[in-house]
Amino acid sequence: MRLLWPVLVALLCAACGSGLTGDRYAIQDLALSPDGHLLAVRFIDQEKKRGGLGLYDWAHGKFTPIANQAAGKSFTDPSFSPDGTRLVAVSANQLVLVALDTLQVTQVTEGGQGFKQAPVFRPDGKAILFVATNPARLLLLDLESGQESTVLDWREGFGTISRPYFGGPDRIIFLASAPRDKEIWEQANQFPDARPETDLHVYGLKFGAKPELILKNLWTLGKQKSRWFTGEHNMQASQDAKRIVFFDFADPDLGAERNVDQELFLIETGGLKQLTHLHSSVIAAAISYDGSTVAFGADLSHSARYDLRLLDLASGQSRSVGLLRDIRSAEP
Repeated sequence: MRLLWPVLVALLCAACGSGLTGDRYAIQDLALSPDGHLLAVRFIDQEKKRGGLGLYDWAHGKFTPIANQAAGKSFTDPSFSPDGTRLVAVSANQLVLVALDTLQVTQVTEGGQGFKQAPVFRPDGKAILFVATNPARLLLLDLESGQESTVLDWREGFGTISRPYFGGPDRIIFLASAPRDKEIWEQANQFPDARPETDLHVYGLKFGAKPELILKNLWTLGKQKSRWFTGEHNMQASQDAKRIVFFDFADPDLGAERNVDQELFLIETGGLKQLTHLHSSVIAAAISYDGSTVAFGADLSHSARYDLRLLDLASGQSRSVGLLRDIRSAEP
């Protein structure tokens, strides 16, 4: 019996791990539809050791997988069109469009140097702005002509650029590190405990001009809250960048050495507001185009088991929904 007991315990643990809320699936990336009612979810299937993408109607608990491309090529970096009819994503290092009514996938780029990342529709839906590497620069794809034009040349680019967001027809904001422009590098190097090669800062860019450092006070505030602060992460913006959300360390009273909890923050009309008080680990923020809803992964146990939470910005109320369970339920 002594020999049998450890075996039974192991079997029970294995069964728990493969249950509806077990560790088979993990959230990697989220995108919200313009009205906040639908989620594009990029996830990893730990059992099959492959990535996946699907559409999640969170109000009805319905998850619809989008079949991977040929040769098992999965999708990354999903983003909705402003009218909510299409997704743009990356598959096999090319930009693709997914029609939401039919789930038909259309490739819209070919070849090119480096990697394509973080595509986002221009507000009129007629072009896609995306990050190309390496070094990171910004290119604009006209969907009608198929022509690409340079918005940010590599000479003024960065080591890394996050997904950009439009603050108007020809203005964007983004996070970036390792600026190649000497003047911008020197500005980034003036911050306390600066490491421009890896530090993330917020930049604004008007097409045809040079990037500018913006929201500089966020760095000072971040360093006061945690010694591990290296810049904002998962920054997302609504239409015209009227609402900006991002993750940051939470309570400064804990001291910069002990602060590990992260929360969701909002910038609106120049003011900064903490949206959550979950004392959790967080991952993959997304805000709807209309600015009504925020989705993110949260792990209150700090054990790298994230599940989906939805936050209504009008009421300030957040709730957990059963995304991982519903992904499992949608299996063929």
